[in-house]
Amino acid sequence: MKLKTYSREDCKYRYAGSPVFRVEKSGVLKLSKQAYEQIDLKAGEKILILQDQERPTDWYIQKTNNEDGFVLRESSNHLAFNAKNIAIEILKSLGVEFKAMSFQMSTNPIDGKYYAILTKSVKGSKS
Repeated sequence: MKLKTYSREDCKYRYAGSPVFRVEKSGVLKLSKQAYEQIDLKAGEKILILQDQERPTDWYIQKTNNEDGFVLRESSNHLAFNAKNIAIEILKSLGVEFKAMSFQMSTNPIDGKYYAILTKSVKGSKS
């Protein structure tokens, strides 16, 4: 018999302590505390979600003062907003059928204003 041992250390949440962007098919989108603190966002501020049309699996967050931006609200240990159509578009662009997915985020802005949602670092939940 050859046994592999699983301990609590092996089962820790994969992104614990990392900046994370979570997308729920229900339309709730969340930034983890590590994400919003590292990119200096607060409840009541606004963001835009952007998709690279040349690379449709590449998604970004941008802080904005634009009146059309999504207003962030506090939600337990996250900042959240609702946008079901964007949640569905993100999941569809990745070709997945998950109820929710979590992605690591870059906290170093591209061109000084775009924060990448690292869609290749996915962790999903089907149920």
